[in-house]
Amino acid sequence: MTAFTTAPMSAPAATPATISGTVRTTDGAPVGSAGVVLQGPTRMTTTSDASGAFTFANVTPGAYTLIVSKAGFQRYEDDNLVALDGQRTTVDVALAEATFSTLRTIASVSTTARGHVTLNTSSAAVSSISDQVFAQQGQTQVTKILNETPGIISGASPENGNGASEGSFQNIQIRGALPYETEQLIDGHPTTLSLGGTYNPIYLNPALLQRVEVVKGPGSMPEEINYAIGGTVNYITLQPTRTPEASATIGYDNWGGVTTAFKATGSIPSHKLDYAFGYATNGAPGPLRNYPITGSQLYLIAGAPPWTLNGQQIAQIPQAYGPYPPSSNLTGIGGVQFNDPMYVCCWNINTAFYSRGQLAKIRANFSQATSLTLSYLGGQAFNDEGGMDLTSLCPIGTTPGCFSIFTPPAGYNGSVPAGASIPFDLTAFLPQYQSVQQNLYQAEFRTSVGPFSVLARYFTAADRDFDYIQTAANGSYSFGGAAWGGMLVCPKGDTWDIVTYETTGVNQCLPPSGAPVSPSMQYFNGQKATFETQGAINNGLEQDHLRGQSILFERPYENGDDFAFSVDQAHHDSTSFSEIQTVGPGFYSLPPGASQNFLTFMARGHFFVAPRLFVGLANYVALYGSHFTDDGGTTWHDATRSYDSPRVGLTWRPNVDTVWRLATGSSVAPPELGLLSSAGTTPLPNINGAPTYYVQDLNNGNIAPETAWGYDLGVDHRLDTSTMFSVDLYDETLRNEFLSSTTLKGTYKGLPLYASETANLGHAKYQGVEFQLQRAPAVGWGYTLQGSLQRAYAYDLPTDFYCSVPGPGCTQDTNLGILPNVNFGAGGLGFNTLNGTAVPYSMGYAEINKRTAYGTYYLMGTTYYGPNNTFSRPPFFIFNAAIREPVGTQTALQLSVDNIFDTYGNSWTNYFGGIPTALAVGGVLGPTVAGNYGPTSFRLELSHQFGNGQQ
Repeated sequence: MTAFTTAPMSAPAATPATISGTVRTTDGAPVGSAGVVLQGPTRMTTTSDASGAFTFANVTPGAYTLIVSKAGFQRYEDDNLVALDGQRTTVDVALAEATFSTLRTIASVSTTARGHVTLNTSSAAVSSISDQVFAQQGQTQVTKILNETPGIISGASPENGNGASEGSFQNIQIRGALPYETEQLIDGHPTTLSLGGTYNPIYLNPALLQRVEVVKGPGSMPEEINYAIGGTVNYITLQPTRTPEASATIGYDNWGGVTTAFKATGSIPSHKLDYAFGYATNGAPGPLRNYPITGSQLYLIAGAPPWTLNGQQIAQIPQAYGPYPPSSNLTGIGGVQFNDPMYVCCWNINTAFYSRGQLAKIRANFSQATSLTLSYLGGQAFNDEGGMDLTSLCPIGTTPGCFSIFTPPAGYNGSVPAGASIPFDLTAFLPQYQSVQQNLYQAEFRTSVGPFSVLARYFTAADRDFDYIQTAANGSYSFGGAAWGGMLVCPKGDTWDIVTYETTGVNQCLPPSGAPVSPSMQYFNGQKATFETQGAINNGLEQDHLRGQSILFERPYENGDDFAFSVDQAHHDSTSFSEIQTVGPGFYSLPPGASQNFLTFMARGHFFVAPRLFVGLANYVALYGSHFTDDGGTTWHDATRSYDSPRVGLTWRPNVDTVWRLATGSSVAPPELGLLSSAGTTPLPNINGAPTYYVQDLNNGNIAPETAWGYDLGVDHRLDTSTMFSVDLYDETLRNEFLSSTTLKGTYKGLPLYASETANLGHAKYQGVEFQLQRAPAVGWGYTLQGSLQRAYAYDLPTDFYCSVPGPGCTQDTNLGILPNVNFGAGGLGFNTLNGTAVPYSMGYAEINKRTAYGTYYLMGTTYYGPNNTFSRPPFFIFNAAIREPVGTQTALQLSVDNIFDTYGNSWTNYFGGIPTALAVGGVLGPTVAGNYGPTSFRLELSHQFGNGQQ
């Protein structure tokens, strides 16, 4: 036998690869001296030559990330780069101009080919929503898509709006933080603010946006972080393109609404001038057009006496109340019912909302590194507030079922029976309208000075929101229709002696001469009734003027590091005026002269501490100055505060398909002007004539900002070329929360004086997990599964927090809807919560889609609204779908459907129909408004692309 032995064969050594490329501007001009970093199995650095060329030789085969940086330009990153054994790989790098518009500061979300999913390589949790996402779902507002994004709660609060009307006010909340703790920006700078410190995004048409950035957690390091407790939503307007492109879209919905969008972007042949123009309209009549509803005499109270009925003065107060109907859901809270003596038909209600927006942007390129961008963004809107506020007073599923009842006087014998419900009594015969005008002007200058990028910008904006009731020039208001019931009236020409009635209870009419006479009852059984009230002037004007400027110096290094310093300033001048006849002459709740100034100094550095470990450090010194009044403008005060906010973020990339992130740091939310300028009152006795103590509302102009410290841990992992998974865990503790409470402030006239004021009380927790699983191939089937679980609650509340008069044995009668360790709940009648908007324990979105090589696109999606949702409904799903078919090389037809199964599709909210809120008083529940999503809607759109683009 012969034995053979064989030595093991060694694998052939890998042959080094070569990676080369050229760095150019988006206009195609070569960029020299750009820092180029190759990050992967090995880390290599070089710089581009005068022609923009660079080469890496002897590259170990494997997957790499290419990072390119240059003063005056945005950082470029491409993670779709593979060095093959012994082969040469060539890449073309296009560097975009540096800008304030984006919040991305620690590397970019990777720039890759279509069908290659992107990874978030920053230390913050980032979602980027392109304009195509809005177009694919046929959305004319941003909030629906934001609701699909993990960690975002957006929509109309049931207390403030009807989901069937696109004019309903929208709140935006990130990670459960309250609306005034959520920052919203346009092109990276602050927006105008309402009296409550929030921005309403319904006037931003997605057709004028390039994308929307959602940045969450302390790993975000932009130029300023005011109000970014939960995070920031940044609306980036349409950007110029290198080659001319234009498109036109017209849409038609099942309510007869017409939408249009026209866009043109490009550059002149010399590329010395780039441009972006857009014009978009949203005609949304909604489901109700002249929808008839019944009402009563109730809105005589829109004005003041003398009130008349068919020209005769009414000899009774036009409001009548009774005990609310018993219900197990409404124990002891909100105990009134309208008992109306008149039933009147009919009032036509509309859910109409019409808006238009304009964008003009021009960028002058003086050199490769120097440019000036000027832009204008405008918006105008008209809203029928009657439809926006349409709310039924008849609770769903309760007995007897309505809080406005026809209660005619004795002797009535008409065809409408006593006890008939009047479900829309709070809306009928009230012609309310809203007109909004918004303007934003921006200027941004970009250049480089030696190795530094220099950015400077100036912006100014105005928001004018006018709410009004349509009345005659003299303030009189008349309404009416066919009527049933009866009211006491004086003989024609006589006047009602209301003074005697209110002081002695004697009801009499005063003729022009002679002795007083008694009023008589006038009955109606379908006859015409015309009511008139005097001085019905109910107008409100809220304005905010914003101006600001920023300057940024940034030093990028060839190895991928960078350091930056910036100064950012924003100034708000705000006013709020109301003219309500029933409470006296017009008054300012925020008088002219009220203002706030925000000044932020930022220092930031990003650098590699190891080949695969990237660290970001930032520190913010914020100075806040407020000029406010607590007595309507007679006396003015100034308050200044400062706050230091450090942030640290790390990203670790063990391989090209995985990015880990960890961040910690602080955030701040200054008090809004409406809070600082709340009017104080004089001490009032608890019992007139025999007081045992006095109470007083105080203004707290020296309230400190809310502050928070948070942590975020996340990972992005690419499963294959088209599929990725992302998850983030976060925990944030808020201190100095703005809460109102009552404390003993001393004595007044020898008796205890209790004062109620907003102060920095208690804490709040924001905790949760967010996840996303996405497959997005260039062609074929794709899907998205994403959502969040969140907690947002107050804790460590002060003693006597629930007592309007603190002390031993106090009655719990205030702040009843704020429960420790329970997610913020919905507001309602007879009790208060922290903000009035609920924070759900869970939210989610799932979608399946298909894209063909010929441009056809199919989509089916569903949004999940979990427990404690903003609608005060049990958990539910909303389904949507869309199909887009090319009808030519550059023309497409799209059909979009929202709320396919008509879930909560009624056209109005329900004032008492929501899931009741548990209150601090044991065993007592508070009634809430049941929100509505709005009925099934269809939109058919025809779009055409001009120029080089294709559908």
